[in-house]
Amino acid sequence: MGNEEESRMSEIIEDVRIMMRDIESKNLLEDGVQFSDDSLYVYIKQAIRDINRTPPTTSYDIETISDLLLVSQGTIIFALRSEGLLQMRNQLSYNDGGVSIDPNNKTGMYQSWAQNLYQEYERDKKEFKRTVLARRSGAGFIGISSQFSGDYFR
Repeated sequence: MGNEEESRMSEIIEDVRIMMRDIESKNLLEDGVQFSDDSLYVYIKQAIRDINRTPPTTSYDIETISDLLLVSQGTIIFALRSEGLLQMRNQLSYNDGGVSIDPNNKTGMYQSWAQNLYQEYERDKKEFKRTVLARRSGAGFIGISSQFSGDYFR
């Protein structure tokens, strides 16, 4: 990883941790944080890939994308989806005397948060792409060829 790439990754990871409150002083986890830097790195790449695939297609990477907040939003969504899948896979219900307990089942909460944030992310991504389209060379100038144009009448 180059210095610029490493710096931008660190900036996004720090922003994501703050936005998600995934910091040691706020977590009851043994490791202090819920998401490792390596897993956040994967989610950042997924977010950039998602942004690039949304029409109009682009080819940004971590060094060239201008909206790091949008990347942070996408990273959070991919992180929440991943954690929701983990919660779903590890769901274990207890039943004692007709009382059912799901002590660690947070699947619905992760799904709900991911969905709420996804709507905001999609809106922001659409706006970002609109500005990308406006910045492209020749934006707003669309030509239609015709036999009545150019030197036809000369």
